[in-house]
Amino acid sequence: MRILLVGINPSTAKKGWSTTWHRLPRWADHLGIGIFSFTNCLHEQGKYSLRDVDFNVLRECCRGHDRVLALGGFASRALSKINVEHFTLPHPSGLNRKLNDKTYELDQLKACRKYIYG
Repeated sequence: MRILLVGINPSTAKKGWSTTWHRLPRWADHLGIGIFSFTNCLHEQGKYSLRDVDFNVLRECCRGHDRVLALGGFASRALSKINVEHFTLPHPSGLNRKLNDKTYELDQLKACRKYIYG
């Protein structure tokens, strides 16, 4: 199964430090995803808005994937704008305080697993 994860834009955090890059492999293991593709809605760091998204590029990135997972609300809104079916996970950033609640995190992963495998 071909899985695509869609984020917002590149982090300004130092390479290797970002909580996101520590959390995603753990989530992939939990979901039983051995290999996945990744793209961002935007490819520049810094402030962002939906008007900055190149929807043609995003649509092309989604093509050929069996399941698409949005990392947070912004990615979900961008995917919805181009009618791409997807599941919205919470954004994996360390700034997302909802993920301090491990029950919440596990519930989200359980729902995502159901989306992926039915």
